[in-house]
Amino acid sequence: MGIYRDRDRQREYRLLALSDDVRDLSGRQGRSELTDAISRHIVELLAPGSSARILDIGCGDASLLRILEREGHQGALTGVLPSPEEVQRLVESLALSGSRIDIVLGDTEKTGLAAGSYDIVIVNGVLHLAQPDPHASLLEFHRLLSRGGTVFLGEIPDRDEFSHHAQYTSAIDYLVHQRSPREFASGAARVARYAFTRRPFLERQSTVFHATPTVFQGMLEAAGFDDVSWRRQGASEAGGQVVESATRWDYTARVRSVS
Repeated sequence: MGIYRDRDRQREYRLLALSDDVRDLSGRQGRSELTDAISRHIVELLAPGSSARILDIGCGDASLLRILEREGHQGALTGVLPSPEEVQRLVESLALSGSRIDIVLGDTEKTGLAAGSYDIVIVNGVLHLAQPDPHASLLEFHRLLSRGGTVFLGEIPDRDEFSHHAQYTSAIDYLVHQRSPREFASGAARVARYAFTRRPFLERQSTVFHATPTVFQGMLEAAGFDDVSWRRQGASEAGGQVVESATRWDYTARVRSVS
């Protein structure tokens, strides 16, 4: 079994759409409980009104939107995914449960959605992987928001997290380079999860975009946002304990004005 590692993110997304488990669309294969915990954390942080129109760009398996729908949210719930294969897979999954969540094809720079049509735009764990220059994406988020609307940008790294990682050429090479018996056992279990399913074994090579909080604040303000705040990204680990990331930050900001 080889390791898929492409600079072409679209190919990665198409491979994820082939997985046996639709929850792998989140990009956290085999860790759906972590995705659910992060989604729940974002919902609690934003505490949206029941009629707020909410857009999740790079929505993965739509776990966050599903949480809102289960809680009786009345406003529009829309997700954006970058490949037709992902859109089709998720639309089919949502249809089985009778969901009203709308899923559309688009990316962070161009969603194709109407200007000012959302009160909250959520972009979690996406912007640093999207493209080298995020400015066009920030302008698109601003365009989509209503006056006074809020953008949430999650898991923005403050450094290149992968610059020290080895470049594996195969699953065997990946296992050989594990540094301890514990890491080898964990790696072997991970490889086994993919060996007998259609889940692709994805090892991303590098972080495309990273910025310190003060630098990213300036970028948000240059794109027309105000009231920028940030906090360390927190994820729920085994046992329900919330652990703060050493390198990633969550941001919220509001639209200053709508032209």
